[in-house]
Amino acid sequence: MRTWLAIGCMAGISALAARAQEAPLRVGIKPAPPFVILGDGEEPRGLSVDLMRAVAARMTPPRTVEFVTQANLKEHLEAVAKGEVELGIAATTVTAKRSETLEFSSPFYSSGLGILVADRGEVSLLSVLWTPGTAKVLGAVGLYVLLCATLIWLLERGETFKTSLHEGIPEAIWWTLVTMSTVGYGDYAPRRPLGRALAGVIILSGIALFGALVAQVTSLITLAELRPGIQSVEDLSGRRVGVLADTIAADSMRKRRARIVEFATLDEAVTALRDDRVEAVVHDRPLLRYRLKQDADGLTLVGGAFNVQDYAIAFPLGSELRRPISQALLRLREEEHQATYLALITQWLGEDR
Repeated sequence: MRTWLAIGCMAGISALAARAQEAPLRVGIKPAPPFVILGDGEEPRGLSVDLMRAVAARMTPPRTVEFVTQANLKEHLEAVAKGEVELGIAATTVTAKRSETLEFSSPFYSSGLGILVADRGEVSLLSVLWTPGTAKVLGAVGLYVLLCATLIWLLERGETFKTSLHEGIPEAIWWTLVTMSTVGYGDYAPRRPLGRALAGVIILSGIALFGALVAQVTSLITLAELRPGIQSVEDLSGRRVGVLADTIAADSMRKRRARIVEFATLDEAVTALRDDRVEAVVHDRPLLRYRLKQDADGLTLVGGAFNVQDYAIAFPLGSELRRPISQALLRLREEEHQATYLALITQWLGEDR
């Protein structure tokens, strides 16, 4: 009787263990297009999502996957480290610091950081005029024209200009502009001594003011054309560079003495780049390339990849899943299953990666 009872207990334990092994893997993910793409009410998709399903299918026994979403990298890594999920996959790089609180699988992808800049093209006159220095000069010229026009109208109204304010002042402004520029069409000419004296002052001062304005615009155009653009990582020192908080890119830019500006998402960083709040955005190159595929208007990648890094699956310390999942991942990358792996890479990242 005892023998049969023992056999029954062992069978029950084996059945429970088998069911536990076959339960869906709770996998943490966070937005990182094209590795993890999340949409409202849609199933997760992307390279890491498809890869995780393929790896789980090659485990012994095969497993299914249940994805649990975290909002950002910090929450994602914390969820894995605390065991809130069994493992995590996105576009997570392996670092010495992260290995203190996490374990990692064998790498599933290697890449590096990239530099995204605004494609400014040629320097336009409008962009030069839209600067504080030029605006001050234009404002000073405008006030001076208005002051001179008012004075000449007061001195010459009834003779050269109409007496009414709404008709006489526009005539006086026109006369002041053509006189300052030394064009002098001759349609208006001061007749009174004080008016003629003022005209002489306006001519002389106009030459100086217009000369200052031309010099300001010319110098700004020259400086804009001579200012070195960002072409490689060596150009980032001292520049305002957008990065995502708590990332390898942020650490790298601190070491290179860039003036970093941290953002929560890549979209926020790109918006800041377009608004001229930063001069470049540094992030994982595959993610930047995918972002350009979605909307490349006014943006371009410069230089090659730097700070080469490995992406891997993250586990809590002491996880019993790390070894079997790493083995399944290696099997996926070996020759027998390599076509599946390469097809996923090409599908989500393209040929040039």
